[in-house]
Amino acid sequence: ISGMAMHAYNVANEHIRILHTPPRLQWNENSGYCGEVALISAGLYFGQYISQYDARAIACQGKDQNSCQLLLGMNAHYAAAKMHLESHEWSSFQNESTDDFLSWVKENLINGFPVAIGIYMNQYRFYHDSHPNAGDPTYDHIVPVTGIGTNLPFTNTCYDGDDILYF
Repeated sequence: ISGMAMHAYNVANEHIRILHTPPRLQWNENSGYCGEVALISAGLYFGQYISQYDARAIACQGKDQNSCQLLLGMNAHYAAAKMHLESHEWSSFQNESTDDFLSWVKENLINGFPVAIGIYMNQYRFYHDSHPNAGDPTYDHIVPVTGIGTNLPFTNTCYDGDDILYF
C-alpha cells in the first residue's frame, strides 16, 4: 500500500479523489487513540465533532480508558452507530486477497466515504524493538484513508498497482 501526505500530490495519476478531512493530532496516552482519531476524521468529513476521550468512552461503553480502546473488528462498528455514522465492515471471510481489500477501499473512496484501515508499523524504527515478531499479528495502527489517485477511470474500482492511497 502506498501513502502520501494529502498536501503533496505531485503524482502522475490522472484521476484523484481527496476527501477533505482536517488532519488530527492523536493522543499517545492509554495505548494511543488511533482508532478514535480515524472515527473522528470520518465524523469531521460529515460535519460532526467529538473528542478522542468521548469517542473512546462511546466505543468502550464506560470501561476504563486505560484498559479499552476503539478497535477495528471489535467495537468500531458499534461506536460508529452510536455516533450516527453508517459503517460497513470489510468481510475478510468472503474475500481473502489484498487486491479485493484494496478494491473495496478504492470503491468506498471513489463514492465519497472515508475508510479506516489497520496497518503494520515498523516496530524497530518506531520503538527500537528488534524482536522478529514484535507488534500485533492483526495490525499495529489504525489510519483514516482519505484519498485515492489512479490512472483508471473512476468507473473502474479494481485496485491497480499504480493506485495511490492518501492517509
